[in-house]
Formats: sequence, C-alpha cells, structure tokens
Amino acid sequence: TLHRSGDAMIVELEAAGDPLTAGASLHWLETTAGAFERAVDVAALCRRAATAFRALTGFDRVMIYRFLDDDAGRVVAEDSDPAIGSFLNHHFPATDIPRQARALYIRNRTRAIPDIGYTPQPIRPAAYRDTDLSDVATRSVSPLHIQYLHNMGVGASASISIVKDGQLWGLVACHHREPRLMPREIRLTASTLAGIFARQVRAKEDANAYRERLRLSSAADAILPIITGARGLR
Repeated sequence: TLHRSGDAMIVELEAAGDPLTAGASLHWLETTAGAFERAVDVAALCRRAATAFRALTGFDRVMIYRFLDDDAGRVVAEDSDPAIGSFLNHHFPATDIPRQARALYIRNRTRAIPDIGYTPQPIRPAAYRDTDLSDVATRSVSPLHIQYLHNMGVGASASISIVKDGQLWGLVACHHREPRLMPREIRLTASTLAGIFARQVRAKEDANAYRERLRLSSAADAILPIITGARGLR
C-alpha cells in the first residue's frame, strides 16, 4: 500500500493472507448485518458483534470495549476460547487509552500487532526520521503497550474502531495467544463491519429513546386525570 506523508512516498509491504473474493465478503457482511438488525437491544447486538468479529479474525479472544461517560472503558461483550480466560464486565480507567490515542483510533480505524515479540527498526535513511507515520499500519508501538500485552499473556493483538456520529464509541479488541496476522483484506472487512455495527447501535439507542418517550407520555396521560380530579375535589 502507498500513501504520501509530506514530501515522502510511504510504501508498506506486509504478508498477504488468503484472498477474499468480493462476492464472498459481501455475502458474509450482508448476512451478519441482518443478524445485527435482528438483535433486540444494544446488549444483544454487542454479543452478536463479538461472535462475528471473532469468526472473521480467528483470534482467541474478541471483546467489545465501550467507552463510558467518564472516559473509562468496560468490556460489554466477549467471545473467546475458554482456555484464554475472560475480561467480560471488566472496567478499565480512562488512562488505559489516553485521549491522544483515541484521536488516532478515529483517524486509523484498524490496528494490528501480529507479533509482540517483533524487533523495532529505525527509519532509514536518517533524513526521514521526522516523517509523520500516523497513517502507517506497520509502524511500531510503545514499549509500554508491548509490556502490557505481554503481562496479559497476549502474543498478537488487533483493534477495530467503533465510531458513532463522529465520536469514538468503543473498540473491538482482539487478542491471540500466539503471533497471528490480520491481513489487509480482513482489516478492511472488519472496518466495514464496525461501521455497520455503529449504525445499528445508533438505531437501537434511538428506538429505545422513542419507547421511553412513549412510556413517559402514557404515564403522564394516566396521571393527568387523577391530578385534575384531585383539583376538582378542592
């Protein structure tokens, strides 16, 4: 893949996985989108999403990580190999994913670390070491994050951003015990699926808000005659 960064042309070379035909990918996305639409609420939607993303990526553990109002995070759904353990319902502080990192998650919708045991390489030639690598999929990550993954017993990880109405709603977080590639074709499909998921979150939240308005209106209609009658007695 190629893109420009300032006066530099950046070329990324990575291992290719088994190619997905356009027809097979579209059929799978359509079928999965239908399953998302049939989910009765956001909680059920998240459970279906965790299962779908794990089927797509093949990772040992796939979590739907939702940001809360105080910027903390919570794992609201998970599909995983029982042998790897679970993080379902675990809460993480806001510092787990700082604001600057969240801005990059909106800019770059997918991120993968195929092997946490990789050896970082410097940019060569040295004249290009100030090149902006924000849009580079194969760039290195913080050693602190690598240690964080190592402490969790993770050999490979990936994340897919869930962006709703231009805001980072959450992440699809993927963990694997051994090194594992997430080829570009899978990343693109995962990003498309995350967009479908985000639209369904909005639709179900809107439907829930509408039902709540109807409930409050019905409650008001039931109370009004009682209040009116009480006033009449006076």
